[in-house]
Amino acid sequence: MSLHHRLCRIWAVVFVIAGLSFAFAPATVAMLLDALARVLGLSPGFAEAVARASLWYGLALSLMATLVYLAWQAGGPDAPPQLLNAVLLSKLASTLAFSIFALTAFSGWWLCAAADGFVGLTLIATRPTARRGT
Repeated sequence: MSLHHRLCRIWAVVFVIAGLSFAFAPATVAMLLDALARVLGLSPGFAEAVARASLWYGLALSLMATLVYLAWQAGGPDAPPQLLNAVLLSKLASTLAFSIFALTAFSGWWLCAAADGFVGLTLIATRPTARRGT
């Protein structure tokens, strides 16, 4: 199994852990993100955002579940490139959205932009050469 395929599977496991954390301990996740934001000199605000859970929170959880499936399947040796492309599209969209939030709401969102951007970059960097054109 190539590095790329292993990395897809690793990210799938990380998405499971993140999704379950968001679902069952959102206040703790928000507290940890706010603490990290403060350490990095960014403004916190995740606890307040979690307290206002809404439709968007449910949609985010459903996306995490979908990303788990897509990333795990993209880690298969004969996976069609569309699976990875869907994960990359999601990471690009969330990185852009988090960046906009960081500029318009509070700077702690840069943590999320950096995390999702990092996921996307690692998947692009390890993507097999033959798939880059698809």
